[in-house]
Amino acid sequence: MEMALLPDDFEVNYDVIFESNNIDDVKKSIYNLILNTEELISGVERDVSERFDFKNQLIGFYEELINNYNKIYHACEIGDHVTALFAAAEIEQEIEDIFSGTGVSPNELPILVDKFDKDDLNNFNMAAELHQKSFEVLLKHKGVEIRIFKDFDELDRYIKTHK
Repeated sequence: MEMALLPDDFEVNYDVIFESNNIDDVKKSIYNLILNTEELISGVERDVSERFDFKNQLIGFYEELINNYNKIYHACEIGDHVTALFAAAEIEQEIEDIFSGTGVSPNELPILVDKFDKDDLNNFNMAAELHQKSFEVLLKHKGVEIRIFKDFDELDRYIKTHK
């Protein structure tokens, strides 16, 4: 309790974790402690680090990341749970890395990897679709222009006219 910085509700969560006999209460307190600690760290980072402009930082990022979403969709379609999981982990790591220092938290997006179930790739595919759409909405809300091509011909025309 004497530390210079403590996460919100630290004492309450700490007490529950070490004194409760109810596993659900303990899990909830651990989860809250993690979230509150992440928020504390993010707040300190915002205060002491140079902030990067989110819009400039993410120009062109979505267009590169789309390949990982496509890997998930294809892997789910063919029953390749390993590739689906690795692509999802890559998406979350890439987003976390690029958001760093921008003041925008990846926690604003739905969870993806935690939705993985090798025995239910259809549900995982839907989670990936939701994640992708949520990411698109976040980018648009933050003023980041994204290009989505309907097919290869549209991409080819774009490349030829923007050389």
